[in-house]
Amino acid sequence: MKYQLLRWNIRNMGLLGFLKSRIRKPIEVQVVFKRRESHAEAEPIQDGRKVMLIKANGLAQERLIRRVLNQKKIDIEEEIDIADYNELMWQIFRKVSDRELSAWETINCTYFADNEGRVRGKAYIFSKAVNMDLLEKTKRQLRRKIGVLVYQVTETMENGTKERFCTSITPLHVPDRKRMEREYSLIYQYGRLHNG
Repeated sequence: MKYQLLRWNIRNMGLLGFLKSRIRKPIEVQVVFKRRESHAEAEPIQDGRKVMLIKANGLAQERLIRRVLNQKKIDIEEEIDIADYNELMWQIFRKVSDRELSAWETINCTYFADNEGRVRGKAYIFSKAVNMDLLEKTKRQLRRKIGVLVYQVTETMENGTKERFCTSITPLHVPDRKRMEREYSLIYQYGRLHNG
C-alpha cells in the first residue's frame, strides 16, 4: 500500500478502524464502467462560506453529525437537500477517476437508495467565520466515529475486460482550502437549481 494512501486511511479511519478494515472481508460489488460526460463549473461565490457534504451513505448518521457539530460550536447557517447525490458527485469529485466514480455510483444505488430508489445527500453551509482547521478535524473525527466503508469492485470496462480494485467511501466530505470555493459554489448552485 502506498504511503499516501496508508496515511489517508489512518487519518480518516483511525488506527483501530484501519486495522478492522484490513481484517474484515470487503463487500463485493459488480460495476459497469461509465464515462463522465463533462465537468460542471459554477459561477464562483466568493462570500467565504464553507460547506460539508453528507454523502448518501452518511445520511443515516445525520443526527450524530449534527450533535458533533453542535458540540464543537460549528453552527449550520443553511441546509441544502441533495435530490440526486450521484449527479452532484460526478461534478464535485473531478479529480477522482471515472472508474472509481462508476463504482461509487453503483454502490450508492445498490446500498443507499431510499424507498423510492433515489440516492440523496445533504449539504450544510457554514459561515465564513468557521475555523477551517476545526472543520477538517471534525470531519476526520466523524469519519472515524461513523466508519469508512471498503468495497472489492469488479468492473466491466468499455472493451469488455474486467478490472478488480478496492475502493472506500467516506460518509461525509469537506473540501480542502484550495477546493472550498469551487465545491461550495457547485453545491450551493445545485441546491438552488433543484430545490427552487
